[in-house]
Amino acid sequence: IPYGISSVGGALGYVRAAGELAAQTDRPAAIVHASGSAGTQAGLVVGGAAYLPVTSVIGIDVDAEPHRVTADVLD
Repeated sequence: IPYGISSVGGALGYVRAAGELAAQTDRPAAIVHASGSAGTQAGLVVGGAAYLPVTSVIGIDVDAEPHRVTADVLD
């Protein structure tokens, strides 16, 4: 099991979630979420770029390891 149970499939679920947000709501100014293993954030960043290009995605590091989380999101 990957750290934080993050996986490609899980991140793709958040890409789809961003698409659903775009289809079902007014475009939010920001999506703020907890970010530990970065799977949620990676999916929301990709989904946001595809479906919510003016929405900011803000991950709050819950592990107190911002450099590792940043590297995980960008990887």
